Amino acid sequence: MHNFNYELLFYLVLLVIAIVFAFKAQPRLSNGVKLSLFLLLSMSLSAVVRLTNFDSDIAVYAEAMQFKVFSFYYLREPVVWLGQRAAFSLFDSEVLVFMLFDFFVFLALYVAFSNYRLPFYAYFSFLCFFPFVLGMQNVYRQWVSAVFCLLAFSFVYRSYLNRYLAFLVAGLSHNVAGVFISAFFLLSKSKIEKLAGAFFLAVTPAIVFFAAGSKSAASTGQNLVVAYLGLLVLFTVFMVLSSRLKIRLYERPSYLVICIGIYVSLFAAIFLTSTGAERIAMYSLMLIYPHLVNFFEWHYKQRFILRILMTIGGFFPILIFGTRSFLV
Repeated sequence: MHNFNYELLFYLVLLVIAIVFAFKAQPRLSNGVKLSLFLLLSMSLSAVVRLTNFDSDIAVYAEAMQFKVFSFYYLREPVVWLGQRAAFSLFDSEVLVFMLFDFFVFLALYVAFSNYRLPFYAYFSFLCFFPFVLGMQNVYRQWVSAVFCLLAFSFVYRSYLNRYLAFLVAGLSHNVAGVFISAFFLLSKSKIEKLAGAFFLAVTPAIVFFAAGSKSAASTGQNLVVAYLGLLVLFTVFMVLSSRLKIRLYERPSYLVICIGIYVSLFAAIFLTSTGAERIAMYSLMLIYPHLVNFFEWHYKQRFILRILMTIGGFFPILIFGTRSFLV
């Protein structure tokens, strides 16, 4: 984690705020105050992260803002690549461009979590969740894509148009959203969409296989995908035990998302390099996060203990290893 002292300090502040709200998950604050507080703190995080020297992948994005080339590589994922070029032409500042994009990502995250009706602490604990931290500081396009995919999934019973628009933004930010298209359709109540979801679920292995040929073959050498798969399985076991081996109607979307996350990650581990598989597994972890939080609220009386464990445990890998141990 670059500029370690300032960033670590701010993440610890966010952890404390999340823990405070864990004791009072639904504080007596208006929606406007909640939104303002979340954007103030999340954009403060953005400023702390972006007002430092760019590392790793972020330096590549900063450099790409000034490119004039329009190759297929950039055109197939235009939201970030071309969107940041357009913003840079207006602001002439890499930092301002990143912060502008961060703002829209944080706003999308707030709307998604509001749609999921999550307790307020989760908004801040997610900012410290290690896949979110890694995405914000390393795999930027995937980070943007994952948040808008969360937004698309959260709209499933609310807005047909917004749901499709959010998923389109996710896919045009990073094509990895395409491997979760089966979940997008299967979450719907529409029979036609469910049939489409079943079809895409069946061809997911082929989608992942062909994606292997279009992505970088670079590998971190860490091969952490097994650990991520183990974490997804552990979450599944926790959810099943929490519901006492009964799958209730309102729990089905949660099981659907996590099972497809395991399914996709497993084939990614088979067909992709360790880096590619790890990134898909981290994407899955971000998608399951709101469902896991809701299981705490649905099934436990002393849920504040689980809230605190989730908050601290989600940041613990970053605290111990930093971001460089996961992705280069």
